[in-house]
Amino acid sequence: MNENENKNGHSKDLIYVSSIPWDFSWHRQQEMMSYLAEHGFRVLFVEPCSKKHPFQKLLRQVKENVWRLRPCGLPYERCLKTVNCLNAKLSRTDIRETAGRLHFRAPIIWLDRVHGFDFKYFQKNSFVVYDLVDEILAFGRVRNNRMLLELENQVLKRADILLSSSQTLMERKIKQSGREGKSLFLPNGVECSRFSIEAKKVTKQNPTIGFIGHISKRSINYNLVQSVAAARPDWTLLFVGPGTEEDKNALKEGYPNIVIQDSVSGTEVPRVIREFDIGMIPYNTEKEDMDYVFPRKACEYLASGKPVISTRLREIAVLEPYVSIADDADSFVDQVERILRTNVAAEQRREFCGQFDWNCLMKNMIDSIFTVGERNE
Repeated sequence: MNENENKNGHSKDLIYVSSIPWDFSWHRQQEMMSYLAEHGFRVLFVEPCSKKHPFQKLLRQVKENVWRLRPCGLPYERCLKTVNCLNAKLSRTDIRETAGRLHFRAPIIWLDRVHGFDFKYFQKNSFVVYDLVDEILAFGRVRNNRMLLELENQVLKRADILLSSSQTLMERKIKQSGREGKSLFLPNGVECSRFSIEAKKVTKQNPTIGFIGHISKRSINYNLVQSVAAARPDWTLLFVGPGTEEDKNALKEGYPNIVIQDSVSGTEVPRVIREFDIGMIPYNTEKEDMDYVFPRKACEYLASGKPVISTRLREIAVLEPYVSIADDADSFVDQVERILRTNVAAEQRREFCGQFDWNCLMKNMIDSIFTVGERNE
């Protein structure tokens, strides 16, 4: 075993093909790769090409053992097959040159993006991990569904390990592709230490019920939120996050107790949640593409010691009984009133949430991944 291998013979050099840029809001992509870098892996984080500067390559070391690479390429690779093929060739050149400069040896290929990447070339003799971050057809108004599914099925069938934050999505993709390899459930975790600031006591009169995240008609059940606001005008329903002005105005218009604030940086999220009395996840469960969601914010609320109320998401069942479920506005009001009457210590919620701490999740994941066997030769 040399210094570029771990005890199971796998390389500790890793090429991660990401669907988001490194400097995007902090998600599981950056969380996982940061953890691996801190534990001896060297990571080349390959992000999508820039739409504003398509032929402007970026290479920068962003932290110890992590290099950020933005290859050259054209926009609309999710829509046009010719553009996807061109970008795959361009990124192949940039990735090969960069990996060579960094003296990567037999790198692991880890990806959550299948387009704009020459998978057929890089998968040869490589250990491959595919992370199902999201449904590939859930986003983008203009896309080539057939092309995307063909690309994804190639990866699903070949990957040595399939990861997913959603059991539902994993089952769907295994059925879609006929995959037979090893699959692991890895929920969206939380860095518990960041949310360990002292929780304020729950305000039983005029409570603030808060949501942090993207504000959109696609994901949030506007009718439920507005019905709750109308039923209890003494409650403040606070939404903090990005969204279009149209979507934000449609949510709050006519309801003075629905308050919307602009998004904050990741470092400010614990401070914002601290001001909530209850954290809420009022997702629209009637939307087909919401049935597989495991919302990270649920763990962030719990790590902050907050009670949580959510609509009935299949994936959130693993957090019961520390997440209360509401099917409609009436049950939402009932659950909030029950929470306000109940004395559950914030520390109990934090202790429960410890099993979803990224350090715990990643340690277990690494142990599971690298017991698959020797990499392909």
